[in-house]
Amino acid sequence: MNASGQETAADREYGNRIMKTVIWHLFPLILILYIVNYIDRVNLGFAALTMNADLGITPVVFGLVSGIFFIGYVIFEYPSNRLMERYGAKIWISRIILSWGIVVILLAFARSAFDVAVLRLLLGIAEAGFYPGIVFYLSLWLRGRDLARCMSYLYAAQIIAIIIGAPLSTLILDHAMWLDISGWRWLFILEGVPAIILCIVTFRYLTNRPEDASWLGEKERAWLIRTVKAERESHGTPVRRTPAYFLSRTWFNRLWIAFFCEMACGYAIVFWLPQIIHSLSDGDSHTMTGLLIAVPYICALACMLLCAWHSDRTSERKYHLIIPWSAAAAGFFLSAIASDPAIALVSLTLSAAGMYAGVPVFWAIVTDRVRKIDGSGGIALVNALGTLGGFVGPFLMGIFIADSGTAAPGPAMLVFCGFMLVAVMLTLWHFRDNGTVESGLPHQTPT
Repeated sequence: MNASGQETAADREYGNRIMKTVIWHLFPLILILYIVNYIDRVNLGFAALTMNADLGITPVVFGLVSGIFFIGYVIFEYPSNRLMERYGAKIWISRIILSWGIVVILLAFARSAFDVAVLRLLLGIAEAGFYPGIVFYLSLWLRGRDLARCMSYLYAAQIIAIIIGAPLSTLILDHAMWLDISGWRWLFILEGVPAIILCIVTFRYLTNRPEDASWLGEKERAWLIRTVKAERESHGTPVRRTPAYFLSRTWFNRLWIAFFCEMACGYAIVFWLPQIIHSLSDGDSHTMTGLLIAVPYICALACMLLCAWHSDRTSERKYHLIIPWSAAAAGFFLSAIASDPAIALVSLTLSAAGMYAGVPVFWAIVTDRVRKIDGSGGIALVNALGTLGGFVGPFLMGIFIADSGTAAPGPAMLVFCGFMLVAVMLTLWHFRDNGTVESGLPHQTPT
């Protein structure tokens, strides 16, 4: 700091060097965990290409079993984050990983739609708290100015999971027929085992808090602890808040409802895209379907990283969220009226790119706001309530598909266009009332 108390170029360079060390130490494992987590969460969509016929699962039932995951997830997410505070990330995240790996493997032994539904519900319970736990964990290590970029890394892992998981899962479907066991059963076995292994790695490697970071020098560790604590407490000491406290705040309700709308659209596409693409590609092999599915997500990855990087560089959040989500709404509208398969694929690519590009910025806004009040509880509650959209979206898509008999019904796409427009309007309302500073939110002492 100089004589006036302002940050000098040397201070910024020193801080950036420490943050680079932190990111490079924490993120390789976190990204691998999140890639495996997301593959195991959405591989049901790929398994459905053959599993639905084997088990007699109808479109409506598939929409239900896809979304029921989020019921268990939401119910147990808030208490899970509280337990992580008590036991620490090393123990609690390792427990989450082991639990979901076991349940994914058990899906290979399902004999009916009911079995799948029960196991998907258990998978949601097992995974509950993983994502918000990781977000809260990172908030203990990162400055506010680094959040959007680092949230984009998490969502990059999510997209990479689909880019890897789509061709991998469909390759297993086409070629893994060992021991007279169906390919979709091997899919769950082969994609569940890595989680069991990563549980052990996480327990041995993860560092709970900056105070425990023996891989940082003493001065670096002291700087990190001091900087993150000062940011968190600079406008009031955080205290634990109840869900009722958050739900009584208008700003909080705007944020979780906007996220609910985005999640409904995002998971409808994630779970149903394999069947949509398979129908548009005139029944090509499952492996070819998997390769085509990767296309929208490759574009989404590039757009998301660029948007988050530019948002952090300019310290602007509002338009970096509104513009991508508006583009997603436009993509859904175009896919609703498209008659050509190529145009439909381009439209869905626009929707995917827009949705993913905005989400890291959204979480930077949320995290910056709630960590000054109650980071663990606030992050978990936004994610829990918003994640209910993951139940609504796939279930609605199943109803529309059953009613129309087509894999990509126009009315469903119009509904999802409407969801994204609602998210955009809530975001505009939020910024109109709250103004914008670095994080796009006011910095006030919690009341």
